[in-house]
Amino acid sequence: MQTYHSLLQSFISNLTPLYDEHEARSIYYYYIEYKFQLSKLFLTLNIDNPIPENQIVQIQKDLSRLKEGVPVQYLLGSVNFMDMDFEVNDNVLIPRQETEELIRIVLTENANSNLRVLDIGTGSGIIAISLKRHGNYDVFATDISSKALETAQKNANTHHLNISFIKHDILKDNISQLPDKIDILISNPPYIPFSEREHLHTNVKDFEPGEALFVPDNNPLIFYEKIALIGKKILTQNGKIYFETYHLYHDKMIEMLEMNGYHHILSIKDINEKNRFISACI
Repeated sequence: MQTYHSLLQSFISNLTPLYDEHEARSIYYYYIEYKFQLSKLFLTLNIDNPIPENQIVQIQKDLSRLKEGVPVQYLLGSVNFMDMDFEVNDNVLIPRQETEELIRIVLTENANSNLRVLDIGTGSGIIAISLKRHGNYDVFATDISSKALETAQKNANTHHLNISFIKHDILKDNISQLPDKIDILISNPPYIPFSEREHLHTNVKDFEPGEALFVPDNNPLIFYEKIALIGKKILTQNGKIYFETYHLYHDKMIEMLEMNGYHHILSIKDINEKNRFISACI
């Protein structure tokens, strides 16, 4: 007879080759909560209860995939972000907690609900949708990937929000495809150098989309530089630009924005005290 206690131990023993014990426990609770709508409190209070037989076969199949490194969010097809559920799949990045911090910064600093916002590289749409829901802005969002945009549109539909999604390659496509008179330009673009790929966890480097993660070693700011130039052309007179950044290139980011004429440049640390975010005025 399999109980929730024995299942927890099975998750730990199967997943500790890839994760530490704390992470393995977290994956177990995350999986059970989303798969069977059972809270951590319920599992704690009923740890010796038997698991229904009709669930065990599916759980074992899913655990086998988790052992291979498949992120639990992709396995379940869903993630909670800013108190909303979002569909995620291997066409989009899995949202990180730090990005919630960036969104809250934007919302706190921009109380006007009539602002026009452009999210470049939207992926699953979590930034655009969160800003639309909590800030009630007029939101536009771009991505190079048609499949990512399909996911983003599904998420917007799920939350009954009207967002204008645009297929656009910021490195190649004409800027005329983008909206003008933007008050807030925000982006969390690719920023990890290719040379650091092998240092990443298997569940990232082998499963999340590389085009949303990696940049050339010889030009790690390639996307930031292009977005900054676009901002000079489409931001309003009092417009602001917000970036999530790679902490190792934070100082170079500030220099680049200064060279492009931005002012009131602020460096903001994340919850882990890393230089993570940058805001600047046009």
